[in-house]
Amino acid sequence: MKKSIYSFVGSLLVLMVVQQSRAQLIPALGRERAGTAAATFLKIGVGARAAAMGEAFISLSGDASAMYWNPAGMTQLNNFSLYFSHLQYVADIAHQYVGIVKKLTPSDAIGISIIALNTGEMNVTTEVQPFGTGQTFTFNDLMVGISYARQLTDKFSAGITAKVIREDLATVHLTGFLVDVGTIYDTGWMGSRFAVSISNFGAEFNASGEIWDFLGNPVPNPQYQTFPAPLMFRIGFSMNVLERDGSHAIVAFQLDHPNDDAEHFNFGAEYWFQRNIALRAGYKRNGPIGGISAGFGLVLPMRVMRFTLDYAFTEFGLLGNINRFTLNLDF
Repeated sequence: MKKSIYSFVGSLLVLMVVQQSRAQLIPALGRERAGTAAATFLKIGVGARAAAMGEAFISLSGDASAMYWNPAGMTQLNNFSLYFSHLQYVADIAHQYVGIVKKLTPSDAIGISIIALNTGEMNVTTEVQPFGTGQTFTFNDLMVGISYARQLTDKFSAGITAKVIREDLATVHLTGFLVDVGTIYDTGWMGSRFAVSISNFGAEFNASGEIWDFLGNPVPNPQYQTFPAPLMFRIGFSMNVLERDGSHAIVAFQLDHPNDDAEHFNFGAEYWFQRNIALRAGYKRNGPIGGISAGFGLVLPMRVMRFTLDYAFTEFGLLGNINRFTLNLDF
């Protein structure tokens, strides 16, 4: 057991060195596209387990968070799953995720997911009143999605999510309809799986609502620019590297290709003690944002359900560090 743990830690250190070397050798092409998409709250990862593993998760998503990462992962659930994730993001931004998945048959699953983001009240400022006008405004995001997944063969699963998006910035509103699709292929070798997903595919967003000039006067018939959705293409791979005495270790790799930023490579590792306690670590970095992540998971089997608590700590560069908590109930 002690030798297995040492091998696991050694593999993780080697992966971190490789990632750091890659960051030095390969330029960040595409970073000039940053800030060109709308509804970027959809890029905030869901779940403490995924965050602790550097968000290298599309080949592992076997709970209700799969509706965010890769809907094909819903086929891995047993019967019914209820999932809740809370994230206190940077600048006191609150991010919540709720997911419910029900297996219809041994091969089919359906689910509903909700993401809500809220900034709280902020002061209205103008060029002539930079310290505030006495008024406040809020910024809110909402996503509601419906997902379906099917295990087509004993090794291949596919899934799809249709979702409605709403953004509210003071009196300006933005709505849209997007689609996610994903697949998982189980190779049958050392528990390895290959996954591909495309998230946030859809038409450009159109805004509407009232705006004011720098003096606080309403602008008649404002013209808004359209913005694309934050399209994300991901390729992931995971495999078991150790398995002994009921414990096992997993490593995962993933390439993210967004339409509004540079590509970045993520990796993570997870070690399970007797399927009840998990230790996790990972690395994700995109320019000055991101870094090392770590966390743990506790599984408490009960008479009628299985209760899972996950925690993740994530470096976020100049913006500080982030703590995440996730609760998952499997029936």
